[in-house]
Amino acid sequence: KDMGINTIRIYQPGANVEAVKNVISDLYRLYGIRTILGNWLCFWEYPCPFYGDKDFQERVKKEVLEMVSAYKDEEGLLLWILGNENNYSFAGRVNPWSNPEIDQEPDPQKQMCLRGKIYYSFVNELIKEIKNIDPFHPVALGNGELVGLEMANEFCPQADLVACIIYRGKAFGNIFNSLR
Repeated sequence: KDMGINTIRIYQPGANVEAVKNVISDLYRLYGIRTILGNWLCFWEYPCPFYGDKDFQERVKKEVLEMVSAYKDEEGLLLWILGNENNYSFAGRVNPWSNPEIDQEPDPQKQMCLRGKIYYSFVNELIKEIKNIDPFHPVALGNGELVGLEMANEFCPQADLVACIIYRGKAFGNIFNSLR
């Protein structure tokens, strides 16, 4: 509070739902600090995510919807955020994934676009289901930098906002010019 913070982000809630609820409640009640609660959609786990696999998608969906059901009524909750730099997997450099359709495409740029379409469409479906459970809190797409925003705009229109994870120094570098 002394630092002027009014919002924190929890990247992924812990296994103890009551303990997380207490943290959200205490931060809000004692200090007026709101919480953004997220799920990184298994991106930073092993094995690497496989967004092109329906069983994987179902497992992630179950986890996300359980999170929303558990925390949707917490007074200090500000919004939901899905993902954290997951778009970096499209180029196949960070936590690469594929499927037979993508593997058949010889053009690496088109492969990247296919992965982007699959991922952002999946997140869009998650957002629709979140809004069915909790129509009162916005849902953000957690995106690394500006990479893939054109695809996100096309395939993830249900996102209420984009939360860009940016590493450009104190003044945000040229992010605003790049975005423009």
